Amino acid sequence: MFNDEFVSAVNVINNSSGIGTISDINGDFTITVKVDDELIFSSIQYKIKSVKIKIENILDKELLVKLDRKVNFLEEVVVSPEDKRKFLELKNEEFKRYVYERDKSSKLDNEIMNRGKLQDGLNFSNIYKFLTKNLKNEEKNEIDKLFSNILPKIFEKEFFIYELGINNNEVVDFLNFLDTEDFDKNILEKESKFYLIDFLIEKSSNYKSKKNNYD
Repeated sequence: MFNDEFVSAVNVINNSSGIGTISDINGDFTITVKVDDELIFSSIQYKIKSVKIKIENILDKELLVKLDRKVNFLEEVVVSPEDKRKFLELKNEEFKRYVYERDKSSKLDNEIMNRGKLQDGLNFSNIYKFLTKNLKNEEKNEIDKLFSNILPKIFEKEFFIYELGINNNEVVDFLNFLDTEDFDKNILEKESKFYLIDFLIEKSSNYKSKKNNYD
């Protein structure tokens, strides 16, 4: 929930059991939990939130979570009323198309996730196995290409397009960009696996800002 409105397409992960799901268009989700399990909530537009399950949640069979929106500070620009009208019309069409495509597949997404596999082919146990194995076994020059070599094996292309907002023709360039970025190897540890998603969200924002500065 954000500003008393329900939020759809939020990744919900039981960090204790490794299973996950996604909230539907009404902000609802169903996931198996027990007392002291840790639930992780993540989305492009909202800050990652961690919630520990209490006995009250089990008895009520309900959990209401309030999310905080991420804030990006942009330089002030001046636009004419005509520019603003055209911009809003364009964004409105993009938004309607996006909602239609996401709503159309929401039921299928939830069916997949409820079987233990996360959205767009993402499985956290695979992330941990792929990334930690390559960090240990690959030579230094191969580790430098860790993200561009490994992430395509873990994430479907749609993850970069729909979840990170990367243009279809820029996915490869974004992966190469990740190879040049410093990162904390702790994000690859099993205990903090959900931080990898937040890392990718942050870097996608940096990448798009860098592209805009060059354009």
